[in-house]
Amino acid sequence: MEHLKIDNIQSYIEKQITGSEATEIEAHLATCERCRGIYMGLKSVGEYLQSSFNEEKATASCPEDWEIGALVMEELPSEVSKKISDHMKECGFCIDRAAVYYKAFGA
Repeated sequence: MEHLKIDNIQSYIEKQITGSEATEIEAHLATCERCRGIYMGLKSVGEYLQSSFNEEKATASCPEDWEIGALVMEELPSEVSKKISDHMKECGFCIDRAAVYYKAFGA
């Protein structure tokens, strides 16, 4: 029996494979313990990574979007800039938000 390639299993997990090819992969996974194990492992790693990125949420102390944009453009008074910068050192959610502004503004 020929086993599935890891690239094909990953593409199937990411829903990049559809139609008859997806049906063939599903049939193979139903009968091949080795490939099903790889599929389950890849799927659980992907779910774990996705959940780790989704854990951080905005809190009441998070700055508004306009404040992050103004920080990136260096348009805030120094005391406000320091407050937001200190917050961002501890808040991955706000760091990710700031990264979008840095990229958009080319800062």
